[in-house]
Amino acid sequence: MLIRPDQLARITHHRWSMPVLAELRRLGGGAKFVQLVHRLGGHRLAVDHSIHSLIELGLVIPNPGVGHPLRPEFILTPLGTDVAPVVEHVDDLLHRHDLSDLGNRKWTLPCLLAIHRGAERFGSMRDALGGATDRALSLCLDAMHSADLLVDTRDTSDRRSMIYALQARGRKIARPLADLPAIA
Repeated sequence: MLIRPDQLARITHHRWSMPVLAELRRLGGGAKFVQLVHRLGGHRLAVDHSIHSLIELGLVIPNPGVGHPLRPEFILTPLGTDVAPVVEHVDDLLHRHDLSDLGNRKWTLPCLLAIHRGAERFGSMRDALGGATDRALSLCLDAMHSADLLVDTRDTSDRRSMIYALQARGRKIARPLADLPAIA
């Protein structure tokens, strides 16, 4: 089963969750907290909140082992190991297109996924995201439009309504997201 936009929003709820998953994958599946903070350049508290959110989602666990001081403090779970390669690829795409800031906001990636899966209108996107306020979704769509990730056109049958579609940059990022496995 593949991830739904509302499930992806649970992962992207915290700014550093996707980058943490990508870094854990790059580091072989585990890392120390200080190493993650240093490599990501995030604030310790923000990265800590992201890690604990990933633990709640079942993607990361504290390393149950004891012993060696170089042992990683956090490791990917089996589900996290399935999710992390796609997240790493998306993280690389965001960096390559200079979209890391926008891409790591709460609603950007879930919104891209919703449009990729066929949500063309504001209401259908809001329903697919399952928690975005109208204001949050409007701000997200405006930012994505400014970054040339999507295009909006007036509906010919209802001039008040907009139809949203992904541009090439948006499709390039949304395609791998569509392959993410579902989370609980």
